[in-house]
Amino acid sequence: MSSTSEKGHAKNVANFETLITCCTGYGADYQPSNALLEIGKITPQWQEAKNLLSNVDTYLTEHNAAVNARVKVFKPLKKLSTKLINSLASSKAAPETIEDAKGFKRKIDGVRAQKVIPAQPTPENPAPVDNSISPNQQSIDQMIQHFGRLIKLLANEPKFKPNEEDLKIPAITALHTEMEKVNTLVKQTAVALSSSRIKRNTALYNLETGLVQTAADIKKYVKSVYEAGSPQYKQISKIQFRRYKN
Repeated sequence: MSSTSEKGHAKNVANFETLITCCTGYGADYQPSNALLEIGKITPQWQEAKNLLSNVDTYLTEHNAAVNARVKVFKPLKKLSTKLINSLASSKAAPETIEDAKGFKRKIDGVRAQKVIPAQPTPENPAPVDNSISPNQQSIDQMIQHFGRLIKLLANEPKFKPNEEDLKIPAITALHTEMEKVNTLVKQTAVALSSSRIKRNTALYNLETGLVQTAADIKKYVKSVYEAGSPQYKQISKIQFRRYKN
């Protein structure tokens, strides 16, 4: 999700607080027949939206940390695979075995991230959650799978007996396990982030009960009480709210 959208969500919530302050200042004149527009209702609505924004920030931080940790773990994989293939070739293993190993390495080297197609807004869901939380997840899963298969091939080759610690089966098996671990954490934090954004978007942009819709209804009510040319309506009409796609 773009930083512009994230800032926009926060601006909507901040502007809603300003709107509440204005309505509170109208005193006894502000007495909407719609109970959902009462100060006692819109104040908790603002607080909930504020809390949901904070939750998104928390989950986003956790997800970014998990992604960074995964990048660190995966960084040596391609160079390590090259060293493993060279070690296998020097062991005088069967040509067929070496070629199979090279095939797994080519797959590891050739994995590419998948293009992400952004979610499109609809009348029922004007603010769909960002679906690009894990744009290269399929590629990562495949890379782990190919590396695991390479390890099995090497473990079953009697002539593969490297002296280098980082090339030995226990070491590369441990690395493979760590790859699975950090990748799972990325998936888990991605789901948590996605869920938090769905809750935030519902609170802000639901067409019936969302914060932005409530703000529009409040403006209509104040306009009906003070009329369009009044200082009161001009005061709140300038408070802007926007619907964001994600």
